[in-house]
Amino acid sequence: MSVQTPPTLSSPSTLNIAADSGYSIMSASGSSERQPKRRRLDKTIVGLQDRTPDAQVSLYVDVLIIDYVTYQATTALLAEAKSTAGDSKGGISAAHNLEMTNAFLAIFKAKYPYYQVDDEIDFRILLLKFITLYVRRLSCNASSPTPEALKALRVPNQKRAVAWIGSAERAPTHGRHLESFDQDLPLPLEDLERNRADVLSSLNAPAEDEAYEDAFYGTSSSLALLDLLPLFMEVSAMRNRMSESTLTVQWMELAGSFTLQTCLEMYSVRGAAGSDAIDEAFAWGFRSRETATTGDDLPEVDATFESEDEEGEVQGWAEIKQRYLDELIPRPGGSRTPVAAHLESLAAAHPVAELHQKLLHFLNALNASMSPPVLAQLENGSLEGFTLEQTAEFLEECGLPAGWPNVSV
Repeated sequence: MSVQTPPTLSSPSTLNIAADSGYSIMSASGSSERQPKRRRLDKTIVGLQDRTPDAQVSLYVDVLIIDYVTYQATTALLAEAKSTAGDSKGGISAAHNLEMTNAFLAIFKAKYPYYQVDDEIDFRILLLKFITLYVRRLSCNASSPTPEALKALRVPNQKRAVAWIGSAERAPTHGRHLESFDQDLPLPLEDLERNRADVLSSLNAPAEDEAYEDAFYGTSSSLALLDLLPLFMEVSAMRNRMSESTLTVQWMELAGSFTLQTCLEMYSVRGAAGSDAIDEAFAWGFRSRETATTGDDLPEVDATFESEDEEGEVQGWAEIKQRYLDELIPRPGGSRTPVAAHLESLAAAHPVAELHQKLLHFLNALNASMSPPVLAQLENGSLEGFTLEQTAEFLEECGLPAGWPNVSV
C-alpha cells in the first residue's frame, strides 16, 4: 500500500495520511466491567547504567516519543471531529499533529528498520490510521489516499470477502430477492447528488457543488465506508485480543449498524448496483479452520467472532447481522417497495449522523482504554506507580531536566 496507510512500524511505509472512557464495547469473559489498564512503564527497565546517549537510550527515548506523538495526533483528531459534529465550540486543528507524527515515524523507520514496537503502540498507530481516514473522508485533503492507494486497499478487501464467503450458498444475499438491486439501480444522477448533499449536511460538512469538477465525497476518488469497514474490524479485534475480551452485544450492534450504513452509502450515494456491495459488507463472522481459506487474511478478526464457551460463533452476532440484512433486503414474501423508496426509508430510519456519533464515542473509548503515554503522563507531573523522586530520576536518565516540563520534587 502507498505511504498513506501503513498498518505498523514494521512496514516500510509511514503514516502519511496527512471521551467517555466508560463506554463498554468488549468485556472479559462476558463481563461488562472495563479491563484494568496496563502500566505503560516498567520500573525494571528505567535504571539505565549508561547515562550517555548511546543507541539503547536513543531507541528507548524514540519509542517514548513515537508513543506520545501518535497519542497526541489521535486526541487532536477526535477533538476536531467533535467540534465538527457540533458538540463543542471551536476545536483542535490536527494538521500539525499529523505532520509531526508522520515525520517522526519516517525518521524512526529509517533509524530502526527492523524494530517492532509493542502491541500498545502498534494499536495506537492502527487506531490513528482508522480515525484519520474516517473523520477526513468527506473532503479531499492531505490525508486522502491516492488512486493507487485506494486500489491497493479495495482489492484485498474484496478478495477477503470472496475468501470468507467461499461458496455461493454462504453468500449473505443467497436466496433473497435481488431483482430490484439488479434492475432498478443505480439511482439516477440527480438522486445521488441530492443524497450526497443530505449526508454532508447531516454531518455538518461543507457542501459541494456537483456542477464543478472539485466535487469529492461519493465519487470513486473518495473513501467509502465499505473501504473502512475491514479496518474498523481490525482495530476492534486487536483491542479485543490485547484485553483478552469477548464481544458484547453493544459492539455487535455498532458493527451491524456500520455494516448497514456502508450499504446505504454504496447504493444511495455512490451509485452501486447489484448485490456485490452487500455481500462484501456482510461477510464477517467466525470461520472454522475447515472452512477458512488462504485468502482470508484477517485471522485475528475471524478469531474475535469465535465463542469461548462453545464451538462455533459468538452468540448473538448471526442474529444481529441477519436483522440488519433483513432490513436491507426483505426475505421472499416480504415488502416489494421500489428500491429507491426503500433505500430512502432506511436512511431515514438509520440516520448516518447517529452512527457517526456512536463511532466517535467508540473511538474515544478505545483511545481512553489504555494508559496515556509516558510523556503525556510527565506533562501532568507524574508517572503511574512512581513517586515524584522516581519520576525526576527517570527524567535525568533520559537526559531531560528534572523539572521537565513541570515536575517538582
